[in-house]
Amino acid sequence: MSTQYATAAEFRSFGIAAAAIAQYSDAQLDVHLKNASTWADGYLRSFYSLPLSSWSNDLKLAVCQYAKFLILDYRGTDPSDPAAVTMQMALKQAEKFWEDVNAGRRTLQVVDTKGSARVGPVVTSTAKRGW
Repeated sequence: MSTQYATAAEFRSFGIAAAAIAQYSDAQLDVHLKNASTWADGYLRSFYSLPLSSWSNDLKLAVCQYAKFLILDYRGTDPSDPAAVTMQMALKQAEKFWEDVNAGRRTLQVVDTKGSARVGPVVTSTAKRGW
């Protein structure tokens, strides 16, 4: 079972227009946030022991960006509507976040299941380099 990395209240505070999600209850938003969190777990499990026990706002924001895409995609958009541009921007921002994490350009401040604080990916090598 995936951890939900952001709440509906946090999602509402991260910049999505209130009118765009006015018809959604917190329970409905939570479904999209859980799905976005599961998506994030696909990236996180490469670096951390899941479930995480704590995480920072950058992870919450990345999950909310992807949830924004999921909500707008679920609702449907007219390609000429500015919401369609918002949906694509949200998806690109979320994807860029994870590309940066995977490339080591962005580190996460999390505590994983092992109970140790970890910042960024762990890099190991089996070959000794001599330095």
